[in-house]
Amino acid sequence: MSKLDQSEVSSKNNPFMTGYDTGLLSPFVPDTECSYKFDKGLITENWFASVEKLIKQVRPDMKVVLNMGDSSTSGWHSDYVYKDNRNPYAPFFRYPTYSDIVRQQGDLAVFNAGVPGYTSLQGSQYLKELLAVFAEYRQKIDYITLYFGNNDALHSSASDYQADLTQLIAQAKSTDVRVVAIKPLINYRWQPGLRSKKHLGEFAVALDVLQDLTIKSELAQAQVLFREQDYKQALEQDGVLPRLKAKHADAFDQVIAKAGVEVIDLQEQLGDGGAEYFIDYCHPNQQASQLIANAFFQLTGLDQSSVQVSPVAPAWQFRCWELFDRVAQKVAPARKDSRVDIYSLY
Repeated sequence: MSKLDQSEVSSKNNPFMTGYDTGLLSPFVPDTECSYKFDKGLITENWFASVEKLIKQVRPDMKVVLNMGDSSTSGWHSDYVYKDNRNPYAPFFRYPTYSDIVRQQGDLAVFNAGVPGYTSLQGSQYLKELLAVFAEYRQKIDYITLYFGNNDALHSSASDYQADLTQLIAQAKSTDVRVVAIKPLINYRWQPGLRSKKHLGEFAVALDVLQDLTIKSELAQAQVLFREQDYKQALEQDGVLPRLKAKHADAFDQVIAKAGVEVIDLQEQLGDGGAEYFIDYCHPNQQASQLIANAFFQLTGLDQSSVQVSPVAPAWQFRCWELFDRVAQKVAPARKDSRVDIYSLY
């Protein structure tokens, strides 16, 4: 079984990590190389578009930025994810991502190639495909940013992460492009195992059906450590939420030092994290995304305007899905039995 297959299986067997399906109401479709992809291309500021269509919109004088990553790149709001929701795109387009901010504050063509749940291994496969499309259209890429590690910490050992990230960076450097690695931001001030503060009841449900006794015991220890405000050690004991662990953070540092690529590391500025910077357990909110954008402009020397970032205005397709969900909830309300109310997590 390949590492991609192992990652997919471990997600499906974890009651805290359901939702990687590619069924009827899913934003994903199966993919031979990457396990799955978005069903409608790359995510944009208000909907999706094919990479080919986006390339055709690039002006000759524009610099091109390709942002590779997971749900911290694509954007993801856990509060809008729940079992009986009929809108498969509900967690997206809820706040400006750092791709949106860089696009609005710089005269740049920004491609958001973030896909929820992706590890650095999947990112490497996906980047290979995207580079081939850019080459086919003879479109030069000026900057590639990489934001991977949270899902690796959940699915891979630190040594595997180190190897996969090294491969990803080598893939990015295979063309004449400037590579910037973004060290995943860590929200230490988040209760272990809890996906969303809006859906508090799901934790007990998922814990009840969790079959791995080792993970269950470690999670119980993590809860105690968190109550004692030993936030960093609590995170280390949390084996169900995708957050960067200490060994994986060290692996990131070692890879970056050896590869010699530029890095954005904002953890010292964020401290222990918290609601000021995060949507939930790991996804940077608009304020943190603005810090990432600021660091990118400062690092690259590109001009950054002081324009105020516009709020997200989802496209009509998204609004139709929202309407469909509201109507469906009235016709067939969410089930009352909390024991079957287990939620998706990325």
